[in-house]
Amino acid sequence: MRTARLLKWPGGKRLVAERIRRIYDAPPPRRYVEVCCGGTAVFQHRRAMGELSGRAVVLVDVEPRLMAFYRAVQCRSHDLLTAMDRLPWDESWRVAYDVERTRFSAWTPAADEVAEPEDAARMLWVNRACFNGLYRVSSTGAFNTPAGSYKELQRPSRVDVLDFAESLVGVELVTASADTYIEANVGEGDQLYGDPPYHQAFDLYTKERFPWSMHVVLAQASAVAHQRGAHLVMSNSCTPEVVQLYLGLGFDLRGLSTNRSIGASADTRKKEREVLIIGRPGQATS
Repeated sequence: MRTARLLKWPGGKRLVAERIRRIYDAPPPRRYVEVCCGGTAVFQHRRAMGELSGRAVVLVDVEPRLMAFYRAVQCRSHDLLTAMDRLPWDESWRVAYDVERTRFSAWTPAADEVAEPEDAARMLWVNRACFNGLYRVSSTGAFNTPAGSYKELQRPSRVDVLDFAESLVGVELVTASADTYIEANVGEGDQLYGDPPYHQAFDLYTKERFPWSMHVVLAQASAVAHQRGAHLVMSNSCTPEVVQLYLGLGFDLRGLSTNRSIGASADTRKKEREVLIIGRPGQATS
């Protein structure tokens, strides 16, 4: 099965999705939950490998624009394709960038909203037009990533959109903070993957940012879910604080070396040490 891809998402796990997939043991999950889902790379890879066939899937993110966009792809994909035709993808795109970015920033969907096709198309267009696909907002929630340096925009094909729509059939899309959803919903028989904003790294995805206190709350919620029988993997920076926090809660840690993709050029993208936090069913945690 072809891996569906749609949004550019710096920091996504496409290149390490297979390594993450191999951590999960048989039997297949009762339910697969991905929090801080972003570009959904791990879900898409596991789906393409056939591991989630017939299983309940929940994708969770705190950013309401992102989840409203995914709901539009899920149930209004043909209308989205029509709306995409009304946006400039050729060399004239740069003239329109500031106006479209302002319109996108003014869009404030409700937590359970399905984006109108025009709003969803604009999000996809801005994602392809902005610098490196970087989703960055100000302290007031306004999208403020500058334009990229592309001659023409790389427009997703009809197949790209429809494949992604097909991948979301039957998937539950939830707008919520990771810790809130995990603590209230995740437990025995679930497999959980989470990719929160990294400690001491880029955390400007939401106006609330992601301070250390939120890392602690997320770790504690993950420990609760694990005690209830969930099999979980989380990603984060390999900082002393993160290592101490999760080891203190009884999780296993596995090092990972990856390239960060937010740098302006390939020459400035350094390999960074990351960590996979693993909690297997039956493994004792504090």
